[in-house]
Amino acid sequence: LDSALLKIRISRWKQALLSPSELFPPNHSKNLPGVHPRYLTRILQVTKMSCSKISEGSARVWCRWSLHLAFISCLSVALTHAGDTAKSSESLNRGEEAPHCNLYFDPMQRVYNELKAAGFPADGPLKVEDCLPFDQMHYLGEEAMLEAGKVLKAGKGKKLMDLGSGFGGPARFMALTFECEVVGLELQKELVAGCTELSQRMEAQLQGRATFRQGCATDAASFAGLEGQVDGIYSMLTILHIPDRHLVWPLAFKALKPDGRMYHEDFFMKKPFTAEEEHLLADVVGTSLPLAAEAEYVKQLETAGFTDIEFSDMSEEWADFVAERHRKYEANRTRHVEVQGQALYDTMLQFYQAMDTLFAGGNLGGVRVTATKPASATA
Repeated sequence: LDSALLKIRISRWKQALLSPSELFPPNHSKNLPGVHPRYLTRILQVTKMSCSKISEGSARVWCRWSLHLAFISCLSVALTHAGDTAKSSESLNRGEEAPHCNLYFDPMQRVYNELKAAGFPADGPLKVEDCLPFDQMHYLGEEAMLEAGKVLKAGKGKKLMDLGSGFGGPARFMALTFECEVVGLELQKELVAGCTELSQRMEAQLQGRATFRQGCATDAASFAGLEGQVDGIYSMLTILHIPDRHLVWPLAFKALKPDGRMYHEDFFMKKPFTAEEEHLLADVVGTSLPLAAEAEYVKQLETAGFTDIEFSDMSEEWADFVAERHRKYEANRTRHVEVQGQALYDTMLQFYQAMDTLFAGGNLGGVRVTATKPASATA
C-alpha cells in the first residue's frame, strides 16, 4: 500500500468508516513487517478488547501495520531525543518500569469487576475481608501472610515495608491482623492509586495503618525517610520481576533497624531452563532473567550484610497450588468470562497455564527466604 493512502485509511478506520478487513485486504497479509511476538500479543489483546467483532486474523494484520507506521513516524523523534531514549532503557534495566506480564493486564479493573459482581457499590465502604479472595497475587493466600507476620514479629507499634505491594491486599491484611503499620512500595502508579483508594474505603478498620508510595525497589530515593526505621521487610513474588535485583538487598538492609528481619517469597533456578520455559518466564510471567540459583541468591544476601539466612524450598507446595488454581479457573470459565470478559479471561488463563507448566517442569523453584540484619549493624 502507498504510505499516504495507508494513512488516510487508518484515519478513516479510526472514524469507524472502514473495518480492519477493508483497511488491509487479505492479499496484503503477506510480507508483513516483523514484530516481536511479545508486543504483538499485548497489542492484539487490547485490539480484541476494544473491537470484539474483529477477527483475530484481521486484528493481527492491523496490529503489525500499525506498529510499522508508528515506528516510521517516531523515528525522527527518537533520534532527536536519543538521550531520553537511553535514559528510558536504563530505567527498564534498573527495574523502574513494569515488566510485560499477563498478571499486570488491566490489573485494577480485575478487582473492581469482582467487587461489582459481589454486589458492592462503586464508592461505598469496604472491609479488608471483602477483597481477600482477589486482592493478593501470591501463593497460599492468608497462610503465607501469617507466616510472614510470625517471622517478622509483626505487632502493635511495629513498622513493616511491603516491596511490590500490588493491589495492597497483603499490606492491608498485615495491618489489620497484626495491628502494625505497613508502608507499601509499588512501581506502577495505577496500582498505587487503586490500592490507596481501596484502603481509604476500609479506613474504619485500618485507621491509616496501611499506606502506599510509588517507587522502585532498586532506587534509594524510594526508601526516603525509612532508613533505619523499619522493623521488617517482606515481598510476595516481587523480586523475580526486578532486573539488577541484587541492588534491592543493600537498600532493604539500610531501611531495617538493627535486628530487623526480612521475609521474601520468590523464584529461583533449580536447573537450567529450556528455551520454551525462558519464553514463558520472560514473556508471560514477566520474570527478569536470569534467575539466581540458591548459592548465588544466598551470596547476594550475605554480601549485603544479612545473617541467619534460611532458604526454604517451596517448589512442591507451589506446584500443587498453581496446578489446582489452573484447574479451578478453567473449570469456572463461564463465571470468569461473565465477570471479567473474554479477553481478560484468556490473558489470565494463559498466565495460569504458564505457571502450571513451569513448576511441573521441575526447573523452576519457589522459595521462602528469611534473613536478619545483625543487632550490631550501624548502617
